[in-house]
Amino acid sequence: MHVINGRYKIIDTLYSDSVGTIYRVNDISSSDDITLRLKLLVKSYSHIDRVINIVKSFSQWKTIKHPYIDRVYDFDIVDTIDGKEIVKDRFFYTFEDRDYEQVIEYYDLKDDEKLSAISQLCKALAYLHSRGFVHGNLDFRTIVISRDINGDICVKLKNMVFLELYHDVYFNTGNNFVETVAPEIFFNENITKEADVYSLGILMYYFKYKGVRHQGSVDDINRRSDDDPFVKLVKKY
Repeated sequence: MHVINGRYKIIDTLYSDSVGTIYRVNDISSSDDITLRLKLLVKSYSHIDRVINIVKSFSQWKTIKHPYIDRVYDFDIVDTIDGKEIVKDRFFYTFEDRDYEQVIEYYDLKDDEKLSAISQLCKALAYLHSRGFVHGNLDFRTIVISRDINGDICVKLKNMVFLELYHDVYFNTGNNFVETVAPEIFFNENITKEADVYSLGILMYYFKYKGVRHQGSVDDINRRSDDDPFVKLVKKY
C-alpha cells in the first residue's frame, strides 16, 4: 500500500466527495501504530482562503482534546508518496478514526438517549467556549451520533478543519437545517459563544419534537417548559 510522507500507510480507501478522498491509514512513525483517517484534498483546494485559514489556526485546533469532539492530528502538504517526491500541491489532514457502523439519526433516539446526547453537546460546547473557541456551525451534519460497544449513546462534534472546509458546502440558503445557524453568522457580524447557544436551542427543538412544527408556538412551548428535563439540562450548563 502507498505511504504518504514516509509516515501514513494507506490501509483502505473509504469514500470521496467534492472536497477530497478519505483514507484509513496507519501512522507508522508511532510506536503504537495508530490508525487514523486521512483526508486528501482535491487540488482546487490548495490555494483558497479557507486552507489559508486552516494553516493559520491549526496549531490551536490541534490542542482541542475532548471526548465529545473529533480530534485532529496533522495538516500538511504531500511531499512524497512511496518515497517519490510530488510536485503537485496537495494538502491533507489526519483525524481520529471513528466507527460509523453504529451511526444513528437524532429522531431515532429514545427520550433518555436524547437527554444524554444534549448533555454531551453541552459539555463539548462548554469546553470549546472555555478555550476561547466558538463552533459557529452547530448542525446535525456537523454532529455524529453513534452507539459504543456497550450500546450507549456517543456524540462527537466534527473537527474544526472539517467545519472550515465544508462551510460553503453546508451552510447556504439552499440546505436543510440552515435555520440552526445564528443570524449574526449570515450577516458576517462578530460571532460569540451566544451563536452556539442559539444553535443549541434549535437543535433541542428538533431533538424533542423530531422536527414536527405543529406542537405549538415557541411561546407555547416556553410556558409549559418549566419542568421540562431538556430545559433543566441546558440551564445546568
